Amino acid sequence: MLNEPTIEKLQALRLTAMADAWRAQPKEAGISALGFDERFALLVEAEHGSRENRKIARLLKDAELRIPSACPEDVETSGGRGVDRALSASSAPADGSPSTSTS
Repeated sequence: MLNEPTIEKLQALRLTAMADAWRAQPKEAGISALGFDERFALLVEAEHGSRENRKIARLLKDAELRIPSACPEDVETSGGRGVDRALSASSAPADGSPSTSTS
């Protein structure tokens, strides 16, 4: 099977994560037991995840945060700060992604 032309086309379409996943699939144990749909879903998920990660990294970089590595778990909630631990925990998204609310 000629994979190289397919990989080159994926890269030309700027689907590099999908091309990398395509290259890695034959090396994974048990991949041949999966059907076409499952294997294709893995490729699409790899590309989608890569794009989401790049988007979050770009947004964090563009935000020019004073402490770029800060996360909600690092918020100091000791008594002297006047920060309610329950309120700060409920305002952070459960999945760890940046909040998109405009309120």
